[in-house]
Amino acid sequence: MDSTKLQADTIPGVDELGDGVIISSDTRRPERLPPNQVRTKKWPVLDSRGAPEIAEGSWKLTVTGLVDTELTFD
Repeated sequence: MDSTKLQADTIPGVDELGDGVIISSDTRRPERLPPNQVRTKKWPVLDSRGAPEIAEGSWKLTVTGLVDTELTFD
């Protein structure tokens, strides 16, 4: 396995990060994982098949619902 794609063995502590890094107070909890979850050292695969092929002229995004003004992008 390509070791450059693995995270470190330990999660960096708040004191190990640079001054310009914004830290959530949540990071100070000793156990940050939700119940029944495990930490992985590998980066997650968000889409195993890659981005879909979409013809640029055939898509439309409409924002509706609880918004002040409905928007359509195409």
